[in-house]
Amino acid sequence: MFRWLTSDGKVIFLSMALRSFGYIAIGIAFPIYLTLIGYDVTIIGLLVTSGFLSGATFTAFSSFFADRIGRKRSLLLFSSLSIISGIILTFSRNIILLFIASVLGSIGTSGAAGAFSPIEHAIITQSCSSEYRTKAFSYYYLFGSIAGSLGSLFGGFPDLMVNYYNMNRLMAFQILFLIFSGLSLIVFIAYLMLSKKCELNLVNRLDKTKIVKISSETKSFVLKLSILFSVDSFAGGFLSQSMVSYWFYARFNIELASISQIFFLSKIFVTISFLIAPYIARKIGLLNTQVFTHLPSSIMLSILPLAPDLNFALALYLGRQLLSEMDVPTRQSYIMAIVKPEERTFASGVTSLVRVFSASISPSIAGYIMKIYSLSAPLGIGGILKTAYDISLYLTFRNIKPPEEIKDKKVSVAE
Repeated sequence: MFRWLTSDGKVIFLSMALRSFGYIAIGIAFPIYLTLIGYDVTIIGLLVTSGFLSGATFTAFSSFFADRIGRKRSLLLFSSLSIISGIILTFSRNIILLFIASVLGSIGTSGAAGAFSPIEHAIITQSCSSEYRTKAFSYYYLFGSIAGSLGSLFGGFPDLMVNYYNMNRLMAFQILFLIFSGLSLIVFIAYLMLSKKCELNLVNRLDKTKIVKISSETKSFVLKLSILFSVDSFAGGFLSQSMVSYWFYARFNIELASISQIFFLSKIFVTISFLIAPYIARKIGLLNTQVFTHLPSSIMLSILPLAPDLNFALALYLGRQLLSEMDVPTRQSYIMAIVKPEERTFASGVTSLVRVFSASISPSIAGYIMKIYSLSAPLGIGGILKTAYDISLYLTFRNIKPPEEIKDKKVSVAE
């Protein structure tokens, strides 16, 4: 299976799956846990924000230093921090230590973004031919989505232990956090299996100490993408899994176990979208797939706050999830295609950095808006901003195509 992919690519698939399972499970449970131990939505928003900000900082490190100190070493470092974060969450309820845990582990993020992603994207791109690049990214996010859907169900673990085994609820949450640490340890071990071929210098015959010079064309692409992605991610921060989990909990007064089931279904829908994305991209192109699948999902998000009951809200949310993630593998494939091989970690890192940093700002704003003004307003704001992003992305990049699409166009004209 996956004969077109090297062993390093397979290791990255495995780590993505394990990371997604753990991060999504605790991302759903984390705000409920904070409520249980006495913290309000403002503190929840600030803690989630601290996790996103640390993710942005670590992503910056990945972008500019991972290729110089080693991709493998960098991945081992970040997985070590996740292990420590889970241990702190397990054994402490002190607000200072909770902030430290959130920072070290980038708690509140999905695990599919942040410090790991620019390094893993670069490794995946050189682990297969350009013919399979979009397919590789689709499977990368597919495995993350499948594991994340199971992680969504596992986020209800504390309620399961309380309802069926009469376990103390706080202890059930502590076990969940300890499991997160265990999964992070397995990820650490998986990274140890990466070969020397995952590093940039051996693939491109670059000296370890040489700083890659980024072309002006790539700088222009990255700048424009970064501006647009910052809008999209700022909007996305209003509906991080932790904040959406809290929204369903507070708006419809449903239990954590039910919220876990909602996120499980949403991840199933996302999984379907990852399977479909490469085929749509082959038909209409990478950029068109990003825009014309994401735009309807943004519109559905805009009207989600108007949902009169839980069933209508679920229909809108799940419909959005079916369409909203098709742009993820196509977006990464598009970025990797329009820049040179030695510029890929930089391009992926900088665009990931602005996404994580922009997303880190909005959860605390969302928490404040939820508490002072309206519980549902952040969702509407996020939807409107995402709609503006979709339109702007298409207008800016509609004439910039990856090499394989230009080649196909020339062939079709010749025929």
